Amino acid sequence: MRFSRANLTKSCVLMVLLVSCQLGSPSIIPENQSSPAPGSYYDYYLDEGSLIAVYGRTQAGVVSIRQYIEGRVVFGSGFIIDRSGHVLTNWHVVSAGGSIEVLFSSGLLAEARVIGSDETSDLAVLEIEEIPEELRPIPLGSSSELEIGQVVLAIGNPVGLQNTMTSGIISGLSRYTRTYGKVDEEQAFANASVIQTDAAINQGNSGGPLLNLDGSVIGITSAKLSSGFDRSVAGIGFATSSDVINIILPSLIEHGKFEYPYLGILSLGDSSLADLEALDLDGKNGVYIAEVVSGSPAELAGLAAGIQISRIPGVRSGGDLIQKVDNLEIANFEELMDYIVLNKHPGENITLTILRGSENLVIQLGLGTRP
Repeated sequence: MRFSRANLTKSCVLMVLLVSCQLGSPSIIPENQSSPAPGSYYDYYLDEGSLIAVYGRTQAGVVSIRQYIEGRVVFGSGFIIDRSGHVLTNWHVVSAGGSIEVLFSSGLLAEARVIGSDETSDLAVLEIEEIPEELRPIPLGSSSELEIGQVVLAIGNPVGLQNTMTSGIISGLSRYTRTYGKVDEEQAFANASVIQTDAAINQGNSGGPLLNLDGSVIGITSAKLSSGFDRSVAGIGFATSSDVINIILPSLIEHGKFEYPYLGILSLGDSSLADLEALDLDGKNGVYIAEVVSGSPAELAGLAAGIQISRIPGVRSGGDLIQKVDNLEIANFEELMDYIVLNKHPGENITLTILRGSENLVIQLGLGTRP
């Protein structure tokens, strides 16, 4: 369990899960080694033919996005998701409100407009005004089975270089990044279960697909880590996973927005062993309730925050510790958010198993809609 006052976050946050599969073309297997079983995610050795084949199947579905703002042109990437003229990109690529053009790999230009967006997941859906015949949608895959070390490909328009492909591996899973969605002036919502990759991602890549070797989208590239001194960090890029896309996308197309399920608690991030001891949490896993939002489903259900003064500035001890959600054990706040966002909708019920002092309690509550 990880805690730290600096990382207080609302449980109404969006999260995401992992991602899945891929397969390359047959490779030469050294003597005395058996061939990978049919349907395995990737071969022992990756040959260039696999990369060429994926690019050939998908590059026509990747587009360059141009947004014109007060005489400036802002470049980004996107990809076609259906034959109805919908393009998926990042919210931050098109959030400035300028006129938008979509440039296809063939050189065709088309006007587009934003029909749905979500700041927390950094997703936006564009609709092409006049649908061309050459639409080549790229299929969305599942992100429930990604493995660290798995080969991935990114296609986009870094610094305006159209349909550039880079390759790398999955470097990490279930990462959590701050988003453009704000809780208040001091706190931002988090985008959870983000994919970390070392595939080169640069300015202009945002909104492009992250692909497996089957040519399915397993994520949408959204950010590159910065050192905080206006310098990017090499080999660390992030992508919103396709499991989150698959949950949010239909609502963006139909309603223009996505409504997140809401619990209404504040928990803690990383903390030291001394902090855990001060809260009487050493040796215990779960989600410690530091604060309960007034009027929230958590308050209405009777969940309790800490009230006793502790050695940690601004944090009180004695709060409930959530250890299970719907009988699924959870180790931290991220796992709780993952479960709620990926499996529940506003108005649905969840059952929480909590530890209050030395007493185990089971509490059922109805989730609200995030404010």
